[in-house]
Amino acid sequence: MLTKTVSDVTSTVESADTSDHTGSPPSIISQPASTSLVSPLNVTDISSTGFVLKDLASWPNVIPDSLRNAFIAENFSQTLNIDFRKSARIYDDGNRRCLKSSMFYRKLENSETVKRSWMVYSESSGKVYCSACKLFSTNKNAFTQGFNDWKNSKRFEEHENSTTHRNCILASVFRAQKKGLLDSHLENQTEKERTYWRKVLERVVAVVKFLALRGLAFRGENEVFGSENNGNFLGIIELLAQFDPFLANHVSRLGNAGRGTVSYMSSTICNEFIELMTKKVLKNIIAAVITAKYFTISVDSTPDISHTDQLTFIVRFVDSSGKPVERFIKLIPLSGHDGETMMNVVLDTLLEHDLSIMDCRGQSYDNASNMSGKYNGLQARIKQINPLAEYVPCSAHSLNLVGSCAAECCVAAVSFFGLLQALFNFFSASTHRWSILKSTIHGDVIKSLSTTRWSAQHDATHALKDSFAEIRSALIQIAEDEDQTATTRSEAASLASKLEDFELALLCVLWDCILERLNATNKTLQKTEIEMATCANLYAGLVEFVISLRNDEAFEMFEEKAKLLVKDYSYRADHQRSRKRKRNFEEPDNEILLLPRQKCKTATYFVILDSLITELVKRKEIYLNLNDKFGFLFKITTMPDAELREAALKLQQHLSADVQDTFVEEIVHFSGYMNQIKAPPEKCAPSAALKHLRNAGISEAFPNVDIAYRLYLTLPATNCEGERSFSVLKRVKNQLRSTMSQDKLCNLALLTIESDLTRNIDFQSIIDDFANMKSRKKFI
Repeated sequence: MLTKTVSDVTSTVESADTSDHTGSPPSIISQPASTSLVSPLNVTDISSTGFVLKDLASWPNVIPDSLRNAFIAENFSQTLNIDFRKSARIYDDGNRRCLKSSMFYRKLENSETVKRSWMVYSESSGKVYCSACKLFSTNKNAFTQGFNDWKNSKRFEEHENSTTHRNCILASVFRAQKKGLLDSHLENQTEKERTYWRKVLERVVAVVKFLALRGLAFRGENEVFGSENNGNFLGIIELLAQFDPFLANHVSRLGNAGRGTVSYMSSTICNEFIELMTKKVLKNIIAAVITAKYFTISVDSTPDISHTDQLTFIVRFVDSSGKPVERFIKLIPLSGHDGETMMNVVLDTLLEHDLSIMDCRGQSYDNASNMSGKYNGLQARIKQINPLAEYVPCSAHSLNLVGSCAAECCVAAVSFFGLLQALFNFFSASTHRWSILKSTIHGDVIKSLSTTRWSAQHDATHALKDSFAEIRSALIQIAEDEDQTATTRSEAASLASKLEDFELALLCVLWDCILERLNATNKTLQKTEIEMATCANLYAGLVEFVISLRNDEAFEMFEEKAKLLVKDYSYRADHQRSRKRKRNFEEPDNEILLLPRQKCKTATYFVILDSLITELVKRKEIYLNLNDKFGFLFKITTMPDAELREAALKLQQHLSADVQDTFVEEIVHFSGYMNQIKAPPEKCAPSAALKHLRNAGISEAFPNVDIAYRLYLTLPATNCEGERSFSVLKRVKNQLRSTMSQDKLCNLALLTIESDLTRNIDFQSIIDDFANMKSRKKFI
């Protein structure tokens, strides 16, 4: 009997619910993702229709199904800790009665009390309502219209014991359990659809993530399953389908269904997921920068395959663990290269991502005049806005310039590197010559030079030194081969004769020694975690190294090594007649003629070393100046207190905008703390000390010390992260993808460069964002 009554109530509810619908049931495919049959509606949505979810007095006479679902999903429970004075009612006898909190409880015969969860008080009307009857009953009564007869409290029990109330309570419970819904079968079907499409999207997101991490192309000539030219995305989907029956079934049914049929495997969907991933990664980066507060910027530009000059934008900051990190932000197409244009681009980019230029504490660029210019360069214009943004020239680029200047300081050096390139050009111009070279030598083959990467110069010089005799033998073999053309034989003979020169052999061993040190130092400088003190020390060490070579003993050492490469140990001038300058009448004969060995040493050997020393000393000055301000942070445990206070006061005055006066006392206290825990010297370096501050939880005790360490570690020693982003640019936008849009290029570059962040993206969160981005044809 009770079941029949519930069925009657449910049928009554159904007749009321379907009055607003057409005869056909709602389609799952056309239903927007936001219209879930049991999804809670928020208060603002309901208020827009003229009533409030928790105020039953504002509800309409005809209750829509959306309101039922919203209220049940809210699982509302009446709060009793409110003011019931508005419920006051004055009766005819003059007595004034109010709603009491005790009325929300029903006392049973066994003295137990049960809370009336159906009873809801409306503050706007001062009345109570039965939420279950209000939702499901089609009959009007005092508890659907509002009850306030507090004198007759027995009416509560009468209502509770009524059949209509009990049926409405059961209908409410059934609705909450998804068993009494008009369209429970439709909801079950919807849930199955949702599960199905999420499983599809999980696989799609995984493939998009895989390709984006590696900077690989997505599309091919077509988007047809089964085609050999359908691109990497569809190709990987086909590969997975061979081992995934679910995906195989989906591809067979909807893979080539054409336009108008939803499959979520089109290029448009790929682009949407790429954009969503990019937003999530970029949001994490910007949030980390804002949390760190202080940051430095680094920009550099290069032309891409479509001849568009792309500016890479890098920020450096200290993360929550105390580790300095560098993050890529975006690629920006440049319309000009002057300092003003570059400044506007930098400021617009910072503004776009809610970063303040006043929190910038450093800038690192290459040594081009538009960047490093003292008056009109980008660094000068940024410092006019924010004087605290210290300019740090890229130490790796500066070291390349040192090598370039030394390689062009004398004719002999220019001729040596010209010969290196000539050897590579000669052998690489013919596969036959290259095969002869490879069959002759047992080490590295000769390499080409590079105008930007000086590690290429070291590789080429080292390959020539290790295979000096074998390369000469290969040239002689080609010169004596009568099957070769006369031009080839002549060029081979000319190069072979040059390799018999003792001075060239001497330059080969000299440059191999120098470039090996420059290359090793350059690779160290390219590390993200390199600190300013390390950079200054590396430059100072190179100066000392080159000075140590500037003596007769070192020259004799290189001579002995050169003798191992050639048979004739004589200098070039030994076989040439010395020329004497014609003197005027009565001009004294005071010309000093140097011996060939002395001339080589003074006009070539010393000139190369002096050029290196001069450039290294000039380039290291700026790093030493910055290190002088922060250098004492490396030795706080070994400095006397007086010297430590003096150095700390000097730094505090320089950083007065960020560091308080108490910094001096804090650093002395922190020095004593580090001595107390017997920290080794390597643990007192800024990077290790800051990590200890964070891990030990004592940053609050030394806040200004924490800030000083952060400011120091934020300063970049190089802008090599920008150069690394150019490598990704060449992979992402290649000859086959030259028409790629700028937005997609930025998105793919970010996902590839920041692969560690991309790899940690949660699939489900991406799918949720995808579903919420706009109404979908499928319920996700």
